[in-house]
Amino acid sequence: MPLHPAVQQMIRKVEELSGRPVHVAEDAELKVMAAITTARGSAPVHFLHYRPGTRAVDCLVTGRGGENGVGR
Repeated sequence: MPLHPAVQQMIRKVEELSGRPVHVAEDAELKVMAAITTARGSAPVHFLHYRPGTRAVDCLVTGRGGENGVGR
């Protein structure tokens, strides 16, 4: 599912601020609509997974990213 351009820009900003890439992918095994794992310590990448068919991915990405401190 393509992300809204504003969300893509936010992801680029997170990558710029954190110095680590954000990997975005569908996950059919996910029990919730979306989940973020922030790169901490020596972890090289942030992960954003979302359940296929989730229509509000853009809202979840922007809301959850700020909530979890991604890029801070």
